[in-house]
Amino acid sequence: MGGGLAVRVEGIFGSALPTRLAGYEPRPAQVEMAGRVARAIERRQHLIAEAGTGTGKSLAYLVPAALHALQEGEVAVVSTATHNLQEQLMRKDLPVVRDLLGGDLVFAAIKGLANYLCVWRLDREIERFGFARDEFVDAIARWAQTTQTGDRSELPFVARGWHQVNADPDHCIGLDRCRVPRCFMIEARRAAASAHVVVANHHLVLADLLLKDTMGPNGGILPAYSVMVFDEAHMLEEAATQVFGLEIGHVRVQRIAAEAARRGWVSARITDALLSASQAFFAQVGTHRPAVLPSLPQAAADALVAALKAVRDALEDVVGDDEATSEEVRKLAGRTERVVRELRQIREGSGDAYVVWVAPDERNPALRASLVWVGDRFASLLASHVPTAVFTSATLAVAGTLAHFASRIGLGPDEFDTLVAPSPFAFGEQAALYVPPHLPDPSSEDFLPAAVDEIERVLRFVGGRTLVLFTSYRNLDSAYLALSGRVPYPLLRQGDAPRDRLLREFAERTDSVLLGTESFWQGVDVPGESLSCVVIDRLPFDVPDDPVTQARMQAVVREGGDAFWDFQLPQAVLRLRQGVGRLIRHSTDRGLVVILDGRILRRRYGSVFLASLPPMRRIKKLEEADRVSACPGRDEDAM
Repeated sequence: MGGGLAVRVEGIFGSALPTRLAGYEPRPAQVEMAGRVARAIERRQHLIAEAGTGTGKSLAYLVPAALHALQEGEVAVVSTATHNLQEQLMRKDLPVVRDLLGGDLVFAAIKGLANYLCVWRLDREIERFGFARDEFVDAIARWAQTTQTGDRSELPFVARGWHQVNADPDHCIGLDRCRVPRCFMIEARRAAASAHVVVANHHLVLADLLLKDTMGPNGGILPAYSVMVFDEAHMLEEAATQVFGLEIGHVRVQRIAAEAARRGWVSARITDALLSASQAFFAQVGTHRPAVLPSLPQAAADALVAALKAVRDALEDVVGDDEATSEEVRKLAGRTERVVRELRQIREGSGDAYVVWVAPDERNPALRASLVWVGDRFASLLASHVPTAVFTSATLAVAGTLAHFASRIGLGPDEFDTLVAPSPFAFGEQAALYVPPHLPDPSSEDFLPAAVDEIERVLRFVGGRTLVLFTSYRNLDSAYLALSGRVPYPLLRQGDAPRDRLLREFAERTDSVLLGTESFWQGVDVPGESLSCVVIDRLPFDVPDDPVTQARMQAVVREGGDAFWDFQLPQAVLRLRQGVGRLIRHSTDRGLVVILDGRILRRRYGSVFLASLPPMRRIKKLEEADRVSACPGRDEDAM
């Protein structure tokens, strides 16, 4: 490995881990990745590392990052995309690293404001309703007496009214003016400030980078750090699209009007005028599907701005001698002014830099402005504030190369090191890939009925135990209705229950079938027989009329590229890899992948998909899958 940090890391993986971690088995790919992370830290360079499930990538980046933080007195931040991985790092992986490094390691987790209880807002709710308050507020009040963190994830009940009591920047009046005994967000920030390793999430880290860019390295939410690890990095571009964008929705305006009227700060005439202007504006921009908005309705936009300014001016007249009330009024006036400013930004536009579009929602129509290309902004922030960044995920490569991912986050070919760690799984023995040769093209009207028939055949062959992934809710619902009553297995459908409950039931009922789309393509970790087969209805190309996708395709063409080969195809490949990756989660797993979209065999681009998938055994007939455990009655001893 070479170098001081790398040598120490090599020693930990060579001697300390095998002797101090029960059941640990050396994995060459894990050791290689740990060494490359250590080298990147020593050289203050960036690293993009794909490490599949089973590699042990968490320890591979935590050990060198934590050791460096201890040695140099600096901070390492680990950014994830999901709360599940945050919990795993805090409860499982970091305690192991602390024991390995001698017990001095301090680590802490910090989440976005909305995850924490605001005691001040809770008190306000109690004062507002008195004895008439609902059961939720009472339950939160009792929980507030015992919780140590105020973290929503610790709630022992469903947080249906959490938005009433969570911390958020629109209501926070600042620790120096807050009269409650404790602020959970401030406590989390203090814990992070004294930690060697801080676990955060992509949205929080990106927001912090924006703050540091205006306030300096000691500004923002997180302490100054020298190492940043982006785990689940395949979700980073989408997070940056959200954080770097703007959104103005009718509900946001409604809340300003409601709070101003409820507190008696602004007359009903002025707040009613604001609500009317907002309704008229969003009625004119609203659509039934996501759509690019070439220009704003000028008269309606002018009326909304004027109504917002009237509320702001009325609020400024309220500011008086009561310091606490005055601060609340200033906060609301600031929120109102922020909507005016963002609406002006959207109105003026930024040429090809942003796409302005409408997100349809009957309850909250919203106007959004999204960066077409987040790479330049992200790379600039990285260069200014992050000496070493490690980007890792199980799915970053397309046909063995990391160039597409690097380009999406704005890194040039000379700005990072790369590693594609080989999988520890024997996919040729553990998994088979079947593409039915007889199904019509997915664009045909005959595809869905034929696909449902094939899904039924697969389910009967496998004996349930299948995750069926769809690219649309329409196909999911149609398949669910068609299969109901036709197969003798419990059918679980996304949307019929909370995601965690569906996954728990799917894992517990080994013959069940789970039908999902969108979020179920990733983050599903069900090892063992309960998930013995993954069926994918069609290749997961982004919908070409999605406004952001459309704008990004046009940008690729403007730069001289090919929208399909340089953007749509790589994005679809990465998503397909995510879906297929739900199958083999452990060295003892066995199973079958069924892709119902024959284009993967018939079209020229299909070879890119196949070259990017794990080296599973290819079969031409479903019956040939009797060599994997997905088949009922499989005789292990006969293998």
